[in-house]
Amino acid sequence: MNSAEPLRAAVTETPLGRPAILSPAFIAEGVFVHLSGQGPLVDGAYSPATVEEETALTLDNLETVLAASGSSLANVVRAGVYLADIADFEAMNRVWLERFAEPRPARTPIQAGALPGGIKVEIDCVALLAAEWRDRLRGTARAGTVADFASIRDAAA
Repeated sequence: MNSAEPLRAAVTETPLGRPAILSPAFIAEGVFVHLSGQGPLVDGAYSPATVEEETALTLDNLETVLAASGSSLANVVRAGVYLADIADFEAMNRVWLERFAEPRPARTPIQAGALPGGIKVEIDCVALLAAEWRDRLRGTARAGTVADFASIRDAAA
């Protein structure tokens, strides 16, 4: 394998379902899991709630996609938090502080103004792939191609 070629895997299936327009997550260089923005959806539907409730549900969904991608909230190194109203920062932050242990990941809160479907919170992140999955990905995926992480995960089961 040419070490200069990137080792990548697309995470196309999660318990949350697969949006037709994007990959829920993408593993890059066999080390980093990049997650698409997650929102406070249950079975693909949004029910308006408080910022605290929406943040908690968004983090639950983030955690679900991370688990399906061979990672966890404990491995998050960077996050973007998009708020419809930056005045909701303190409410979001109270939930954030409960869910992330020290050292907390780097984070950029952004007032988005309007988020899809009227949600109040959307979060994307970059996490480290768990060591066991890094080894499996290196042993299975071919450099220069995009592997399907589900097939690697299923082969390990």
